[in-house]
Amino acid sequence: MESIEFFKTFEEVEKYVDHLKEQHTPLAIHSSTPASVYNKKLKNSEYHLGPEVKYFKITYACKHFGTFKSRGKGIRKVNSVLKCDCKFFISFKYERMLKGYRVMKKHFTHNHEIGAEYYYQYAENRRLNSVEREEALQLLESGTKPKQLRKIMQEKTSKVILIQDLHNIRKKRKHTKASFKPLTQLDKYKKVVLLSHRIADAASQLSDEDFRKNFKTLEYILECIQNKETLEIFKENDVLQNGNASNVLEESVVNGSQPMSVLQELEAVMQDVATEQDKRPT
Repeated sequence: MESIEFFKTFEEVEKYVDHLKEQHTPLAIHSSTPASVYNKKLKNSEYHLGPEVKYFKITYACKHFGTFKSRGKGIRKVNSVLKCDCKFFISFKYERMLKGYRVMKKHFTHNHEIGAEYYYQYAENRRLNSVEREEALQLLESGTKPKQLRKIMQEKTSKVILIQDLHNIRKKRKHTKASFKPLTQLDKYKKVVLLSHRIADAASQLSDEDFRKNFKTLEYILECIQNKETLEIFKENDVLQNGNASNVLEESVVNGSQPMSVLQELEAVMQDVATEQDKRPT
């Protein structure tokens, strides 16, 4: 397989990854460090990466990379798992002095079968676009049987389509319609209880020092949620949708940050909002 070691732009990296995919390798982003996150860790702004640099580091791996670790209690049967300890991966790092991306590490060997007959079976390659999906829905709603519809859509799109894919499309449409129903007070209560369980699970893994420090952050966020005036400021400034809080969450998730470190950064955002609230005339 052809190997290149240096790329001037991230667009060139993406083109190379697409080239690997054309060899029927199912690749996906395994881990990454956005340039914006990397810049925040640097004390000297002179070493900051420019806006043209999207990632400081990024690793692509085969969809079968790693091993599956079940976190469940064995109640539900696991029918299929992609992970089979495949070692195929490639890592890139942006070199500031060279002004480009260098291949850090790579391993170009699979431990499973590859080829067109396997590659086009993956979900992302079977997926219908919005126009194709709407056409399939209309045919389903008009009474076309899934088996017959599968044949029609495969001939039109040249994609491998499973009958289960068509069932999922119809199920998603029903779920979307149902999601527009107004939530009752009990519905909201249940959602918050489920979320609180997740927060408790994450917090219980912290050291005593980190727990005490971050518990205050949780209390602060709760106070902000309970404060109607603060929520109005959030709404006016799109803080939760388009502002800093959204960026903090996105970058933290991409970078694999711990849940409590996300809350620390969100606290800073909320403190900015509180400052704006103090400036308002009483």
